[in-house]
Amino acid sequence: FESAHNVEVHGSLLERYVLAGYFINTIYTTVGFGDVASENSQERIFLIVAMYAGTIIFGILLAEIQAAISQHNWKSTNIMRAVTDTREFLREKHTPYHLERRIINWLQF
Repeated sequence: FESAHNVEVHGSLLERYVLAGYFINTIYTTVGFGDVASENSQERIFLIVAMYAGTIIFGILLAEIQAAISQHNWKSTNIMRAVTDTREFLREKHTPYHLERRIINWLQF
């Protein structure tokens, strides 16, 4: 296995740390080992950086999606609050139903 995958267990200390870091990051980022794998320390270092960059970008995308949904919900809540307050005001002032309906439709648009 070691020679087939160019893994030198008895290499230099730096190469062993890079290999260990590559192994841990491949598992941590859930990239998996797949059919294509790095063959030397330079490739492993590049892949470690790429994995972290991918994880950070994925996290940023999830945060942006959550913020957009939150903002949409906030706007919807404010519109519903304005409709409710307006409806209560119009009913207190005994506004004709057809006029109340037109005003509420305008607010909801």
